[in-house]
Amino acid sequence: MTITYRQSKGSPLSFAEMDENLTELAAGILHWAVKTGAVTATHTDQIVADVTSGSFTITLPAAPTNNQWVSVMLWLGGTTNTVTIDPGSVKIMGINSTFGMSTGNAVVTLVYIDSTKGWIIA
Repeated sequence: MTITYRQSKGSPLSFAEMDENLTELAAGILHWAVKTGAVTATHTDQIVADVTSGSFTITLPAAPTNNQWVSVMLWLGGTTNTVTIDPGSVKIMGINSTFGMSTGNAVVTLVYIDSTKGWIIA
């Protein structure tokens, strides 16, 4: 990624340079991967869960460390299917349970805090 900037005052970036910078940043930071079936997430995954063909499960990382995160967006596509987020042996919000998503276009980011709380919903 190459970001353009000016060190001297009075030499602002052109609109084309700013647009190019934003495009570079978006490509490096805002990468969402569409998944249509069961998947095991890794740290920094941004998953669009496309459940138009059926419900499925996203399994969170098995041995997370503090401040790791995963984001999930649910794409219903006119269906009533769901995605289940499975923390494995780790807790979500201090509870040993899975987390279901059924609201279309909802986005959750789960951040691992510690072994007591586990993943929290940010």
